[in-house]
Amino acid sequence: MKKQGFTLVELLGVIVILGIIALISLPPILNQLNSSKKTINESTLKLIYSAGSLYLDERQNDYIRTPGNVFCVTLRELVADGKLESPVTDASTGKEIDLGKYVKYTVNNHGGLNYDSQLYDSCTPQVN
Repeated sequence: MKKQGFTLVELLGVIVILGIIALISLPPILNQLNSSKKTINESTLKLIYSAGSLYLDERQNDYIRTPGNVFCVTLRELVADGKLESPVTDASTGKEIDLGKYVKYTVNNHGGLNYDSQLYDSCTPQVN
């Protein structure tokens, strides 16, 4: 007589192994999902930084590009100037971003603008 199928013990063994794998892999996946929801999408940040760079380029007399200078621009200023459309929303979550947030630009040694990969609640400009 030929045996067909799986025994109850074999099925329980597979279920236990799958459960252990799920217990090991689920927490890191959930942590990654939570952290991605807290941060603003990279493409949204690039759009905001590009708008801010245009804003500063148009106002070169007000924002002198001396190496080490730090400029702070609010999202509200970018919206008022027409560089961004209100409401500014995060592409990944669809949540609205507070227009009171600051974009911080630092002038590098070549006169270009560097920026951080985050928005700030407050910012202190530095002019040399």
